[in-house]
Amino acid sequence: MTNKEEIKTQWFKALLKAKKERRSIDSPSSAFGAISVEDAYDVQDMLIKHMLEKDERIVGWKVGATSHAVMEQLKIKEPFLGCMTSRSEFSFLKEIKSSHFCKLAVEGEIVFVAEIGNKYFISRSSCKWNPTHWKLANNTSYFIT
Repeated sequence: MTNKEEIKTQWFKALLKAKKERRSIDSPSSAFGAISVEDAYDVQDMLIKHMLEKDERIVGWKVGATSHAVMEQLKIKEPFLGCMTSRSEFSFLKEIKSSHFCKLAVEGEIVFVAEIGNKYFISRSSCKWNPTHWKLANNTSYFIT
């Protein structure tokens, strides 16, 4: 395993542990070393694979860091995409327990769904800033991140 692969694995393990323990952590960069944006997406893919193996399902993708101020703060050049799984989907019909979160914040979200034929398709590769066939989704669920 290369040093780059070891660093990505360390990031994955740290983020997975924090997720399981529902706690925030310091930046993995300071603990394990910096990685590129593409490597960060590789780590996200590792986390997604793990979540899918635990019977979660992908429900969509969240665009993060959409303001220039946040991009400057994070030292990135473009917004990033984050996977939304069934674990982050909540209905107004069920009680939401704050103990299920490490830092609870609620923010309004606009949800876009790409409709291709009769199927809804959302993936990171289809959201590379040139999406087609978008329509605003009427959604009764809330995503909390």
